[in-house]
Order: sequence, then C-alpha cells, then structure tokens
Amino acid sequence: MNSSISIFFSNGIIELKGDLARLKKKKKFLHWLNESFKCEFTDDSIMIVSYFPFDSTRLFDFHQSLTEFLDRRFELYFDSSFNAVINNELQERRDFKQFSETARLIWEDLYDVEEFELFCAKTKVNLPNRRLYKLQALSAYHMAFSQNACNFSVPGAGKTSIVYAAYAYLKNHASQKVNKLLIIGPPSSFSPWESEYFECFGTKAKSFRINGEVTPSLKKDVLKGISTENYELILLTYNSVTSLFAELLIFLRAQNNNVMMVCDEAHKFKNITGIWAHHILNLAPYAVSRIVLTGTPAPNGYEDLYNIFKFIYPNKNVLNFRPDYLRRLSQNPLQSEVYQLIENIKPYFVRITKNDLNLPPFKEHPLVLNELNNLELLVYNRLRDYLVSRESNSGNAQSIHFRMIQTCNNLNLLNSALSTFNNDIDFGLRNETDSLEDILGHDLSQKIKALDDDYIPSKHSKVLELVKKLNSRNNKILLWGVFVDSIKKLHSILKNAGYQGGYIIGETKKSNKLNNYQDDFTRESLIEQFKTGQLDYLISNPVVLGESISLHKICHHAIYFEQWYSVAPYVQSRDRIHRVWLDRDLNQIPYETNYYHILTSQRTDTDIHHRVQAKFQRMMDVIEHDIPFFTEDLETERTLLIQNIINDYRHSQ
Repeated sequence: MNSSISIFFSNGIIELKGDLARLKKKKKFLHWLNESFKCEFTDDSIMIVSYFPFDSTRLFDFHQSLTEFLDRRFELYFDSSFNAVINNELQERRDFKQFSETARLIWEDLYDVEEFELFCAKTKVNLPNRRLYKLQALSAYHMAFSQNACNFSVPGAGKTSIVYAAYAYLKNHASQKVNKLLIIGPPSSFSPWESEYFECFGTKAKSFRINGEVTPSLKKDVLKGISTENYELILLTYNSVTSLFAELLIFLRAQNNNVMMVCDEAHKFKNITGIWAHHILNLAPYAVSRIVLTGTPAPNGYEDLYNIFKFIYPNKNVLNFRPDYLRRLSQNPLQSEVYQLIENIKPYFVRITKNDLNLPPFKEHPLVLNELNNLELLVYNRLRDYLVSRESNSGNAQSIHFRMIQTCNNLNLLNSALSTFNNDIDFGLRNETDSLEDILGHDLSQKIKALDDDYIPSKHSKVLELVKKLNSRNNKILLWGVFVDSIKKLHSILKNAGYQGGYIIGETKKSNKLNNYQDDFTRESLIEQFKTGQLDYLISNPVVLGESISLHKICHHAIYFEQWYSVAPYVQSRDRIHRVWLDRDLNQIPYETNYYHILTSQRTDTDIHHRVQAKFQRMMDVIEHDIPFFTEDLETERTLLIQNIINDYRHSQ
C-alpha cells in the first residue's frame, strides 16, 4: 500500500504532512532536503525554507525532485496554491519552447515571409538613413522578435545598426516595449554608438555619457531621473556599473523607463566570479530587453558563455550545462557535447561570419626587414649572450627576453625599470633579478642612459621611409605599436618630418563633449580629424583602439611596427580598415586594404611575428564556426620562443 504525503505552499514555506515516519526512513531524500534547504522536523510535519526565495522556477524544480525521490511508493497531493504555480510554470515553459523554436527557425531561413517583409518595410521607415542588407535585416528581425538575444557577428558586420533597427521597431511598432537604451561598453564605443544613431535616424541622439569627465553627482542625478534632461541613450563603461549599481537599479525600475540593456564587447564580463559580472547579472532582470554583442563569445573557453546567456535569460538555464562542466568541456572537448551545447543556444543568438560579409580581398605586403644599428646590435647581442648563459633562471630569462624585444624596437625603453614599466598592455612581467648595468656593463649602460631626442631607433627610420612612400600618394596611414614610449617617439619623428598626425594611448583623454572649449587632442577629436582627412596618420596600440571604431572609408593602409604575442587584439585591429561598406543599392563598394609589418631581422622580433601570424591563420578558420573557440597560452609561448633563441645560438657556434 502506498503512503500519502500532502504538500502545502504558503508565505514562501513548503510544508509536508502525512506518513512522515516512513518518509523519514528514506536517507537519500533526507540528505537532499538537509543539503538543499533549511528544514524543521516535527512529529506531524516537515517545514522547508529555501535559502533563496521560492520563485516559480525553484518551486517547479522542487516538484520535479520530490517526485523523483518518492517515485511510486507515495501518493503525493499538492494543494491548490502549489498546483497553480506549477501549472503556470508548465505553460510558460511550453510557450518558451515554442518561442525558442520560432526564434531558431528565423536564423535558419524558415521564418514567416510576410512578417519579415512587414518588419523590413517598417525598418525602412524607422531608419530613413540606413538600409540593411539581408543578413543584417534578419538579425534585427530575430532580435526584435526575441527581445533578449546575442549577436556574435564578426567586427564590421554592423551590429550597432542591427540593434538600432530592433530598438526602433520595438519602440514604434510594439506598444513602446522599449523607449530607452542603456549601453555598457568600452570607452571607444561611445562615439560610434552616437554617430551610428545619427547615421540611422538622421537626428542626433539625446545621449548621456557616464565617464570620468562627468561629476559623480550628475551621473547619479541622471540615472535617478532628477536631472532636467530626459536622455534616450545612456552610455557607460563596465567599470562604472559597480560604483553606480544602486542608481542603475533605480533607472531600470523607474515606471516610465522601458530599457533595452546592451552589453557591447560582452566578453569583458565573462569572468563567472568577477565583480562586473555580479552586478550586471543582478541588474539584468529589471531590463525589458537584453542584448549581447561580441564577436568573441568564448575567448578562453566554453565557460565564457555562461554569463552571456545568464544575462539574456536570468531565470532560465538555456545553456543546460553547469559552469564547471563547461570548463571541463573546454579542456577536453567532446564533439557530441559541443554540438549539443550549440544546439541548446541556437535559438538565442545570430552570427554573421567573415565569409558572409563578402568583403573585398586584402593585401599582405612582404615583410619589411630592418637591420639594427651598431649600438642596438651590441646591446642585443650582450643580452642574448647573457640569456644563453643563465637559461636555468626562467623568471630572469623572461625579463631578459623582454629587454631584447625592447632593443629591437627602441633602445630608450631600456631606461625604464620593469617594476615601474607603465603601458596599456599587461606584459606579465616579473621583476629583474639582475640589473641591466650588471648585464651590459658600465660603459654600454651609460651610452643607453645618455640617449637623447636625437636618437632615432633604426626601426623608426624604416617606418618613416614607408610613410613617405605611402603619403606621397596622399594615403592615410594607421600605425600600430605596443610600447607607449615608442608610440610617442615615432609621433615626434613623423611630426618633425612634416607630417600631420596624432596618437591615441590609454592616457589620451576620451572626449570633450561636456566642455565649452575645443580640445584637438582627445580620442574623439583625433579620430574625427583622421576621418575627415585632416591628419596623415594615426598611431595607437590594438588594446586601446582595436575595438569599436571604423576607419575603412578613409584609411586603407595599416603598418605594424611593433607586435605582442596575443592574437585577439591583433585580429581586431586589422578589422578597423576591413569592414562592410555598401552603396545605396546594398552592393559592397570595392576598396583596397593593405597590411605592412616592419621587423628587425633578429629572431626575437621575427619569432613573435611568425607566431602571431600562425595563430591568425588558425583563428580565421575558427572564426567561421558558430562559437569560435580559440585558446592562447602566452606563458608557454614565451618560454618556447626563449628556448628557440638559445638553441639557435648554440647551433650557430
């Protein structure tokens, strides 16, 4: 005979009554209860309280688990309030399953043709100055239908325009489901979001930027709605989310705000235990619409997907994989499970690949090789000899190898201690255990310290030659470096040679939007001057300027005069001048794209370049996948390159 158990739900507490004597003999069941909940046992009842409030999802999961544990040996009777929640949750899950299937079919070209054509017709009205090509329109249609979606398209695919098309549709044709945009992204994305708004709608955005140039009180007043201005577009950095969490919560929950919350370059909050992710995921439930934009959704592993899909659907587990399992899947990918993972999330993301863009071909020019001058070569050889003699000290080997890289680029860099080296890139340096003077000797060290403004690195002379050649045909040039001091030095050399240009590094001011005076040396003013043809060149590094800006309409030549190991910033920097450019009939405009790499002939420089190029080719293959997953082990690569130098030297002796 089956025993009966009655289950009651009231005021957030579950109560079990019935044949408890028999129930308490089920050890696995009791272990589950005590591990998962706070329980109070009496002779005639078990009171169960969740550590987190029982919402419909948790109550449904409890129902499922209870049924599995007690199987057929108990008759379970749920009270009306419990049954009402379960039935509503079941219906919602059926509806979501149907919705998900429809969303998936949109991207598989199995959509309702009439609905899509109606969406496209309305998009032409909503975006009078912007026409979308087929895949962009389909992406926007998917986003407007879903309201919560990810766009994993490669750089240059027009993700910003796609968001504006979906936003305008939801604002104008869906009973104002949204009326404000909250964009979280890198500082370099602010200007493109504003300029693209104008390009799409023909009017300037009523926008407010939350950055270091705005007073804390004004930031808070705007978000709390007590400012005199009513902004439609709010732009802030990931770093600002933490300090303004309370005010952002007020903004999202305000009665008159129906907010589309966009995480641009969303891989920046991939860390599951990170503070940015914690605050963003806690804000997510209060947004009416949630959008993720990133071309690299899984830069370090499949676990990077967890926050992204938790953001767009805070109360659902659409991945159907735990973070720890995703991490194991990254380390030991089983093709069947990777396929299942992609199938699980297919309804909720779209991806336009490089092949889809049909971009004009680019030209990779032959390497420009530079020979070090006498002083540079003497320093390089001294460092190399010391590296070979002290190879057992791996920590010091890395610092010496780093000094060899600096020597190949600019001897002045040796005058900064590694412990105080200030740059926009994390080089992962350790302190030097041997001083440069001990390694190079007193006389050679003094020659380096005596370098003044008259010293021109030999590599910079090669850069100047190439700039002269390209600029003679009025070409605008984008130059990419690694070291801040080298970027400043090259700018000075080019300026003294009579060229007009500028540089953008981490310390460059971001904007003068709120100031009443004109500042020609902010990031935005320099980019604008470059775009309008006032500058001959612009110098930066891929970490600072490798994301969010488009320069392909003015610049078709990129020179890499310094490189670092990491391939992702390098790939993104290349995409600044190789992007979609359509005419009014949506045909790709033909244009040329040229890449140049200037290297010293020493192995330290060439090895890094060839390593990056090999990873670049692999990444181009991977990037066509639905979820491009590409890992880098920079520490191992650095050790390998150091060993190559040592082996090469020994074989030459």
